[in-house]
Amino acid sequence: DNKEKGGGHYQEMSKVRAFLEGFRRAEDRRVARDTTTMLLDKLVTEGIQGLDLTLGMMSKGDTGEEGELNDSLLAFLNDAVREQEKKVGQVNMVGNENEDEEIQELEEDIASGVWGIDEESGERVETLDPNDPSVKKMLKEEFEKE
Repeated sequence: DNKEKGGGHYQEMSKVRAFLEGFRRAEDRRVARDTTTMLLDKLVTEGIQGLDLTLGMMSKGDTGEEGELNDSLLAFLNDAVREQEKKVGQVNMVGNENEDEEIQELEEDIASGVWGIDEESGERVETLDPNDPSVKKMLKEEFEKE
């Protein structure tokens, strides 16, 4: 790689190779996005039968306007599914935390209206008065739910 003797092209060729590989990956993803969009449009407009017919007419490596079935499309769809799973997992985790807190607060609100709290000899005693109209109503609703 002596530049004085006409060498030193290895680094330049490495840069060109890296650029071309990146361009090829970007082009594969673009085609995969276009194909996915086309397939989703077919599903929405023509239903499952239209999607099935379209997929049946597509061939692996087909370069027509109908899109391409290839490994890049499968990798793109796999990535999209994994991203959605992560998003749903995060939403569920946040949702479950909020849901648990909301349920606990709701139970505390209901319980505070139903239970009577007496302080006897320094101990907290919770009592339930079935003759109280609000208690009767709440118990009846809970019984009907089950």
